[in-house]
Amino acid sequence: MQHEIATLRDQLAEVQSLRHAEAAVRDYLASQPEAIKEDRIHAAVAARRATLQRALRQAVEDGKVKRIGRGIKGNPYRYVVLENPNPKNEGSVEPQSVNPGTGPC
Repeated sequence: MQHEIATLRDQLAEVQSLRHAEAAVRDYLASQPEAIKEDRIHAAVAARRATLQRALRQAVEDGKVKRIGRGIKGNPYRYVVLENPNPKNEGSVEPQSVNPGTGPC
């Protein structure tokens, strides 16, 4: 029984860390004028790298963040936060006014 309680406690802590990281990533991206490379997000947001990666993937999957680029040399993934879903278009999302840019971000 003690083992199950410890496991549940660890799982809860992991979920809380993931939610905190996702919120921090969205807040950081919302403050940026253009799409940002993953390494800059890792440098700006205080969380374990694996947790940030999962938070980014989850935010993209949930439609809260858009991933731009192909993820290859010369065209890395960059991320931009999306506004809330447009209720008139059933779940479509509108990007915030940002320049996806191709610069060194």
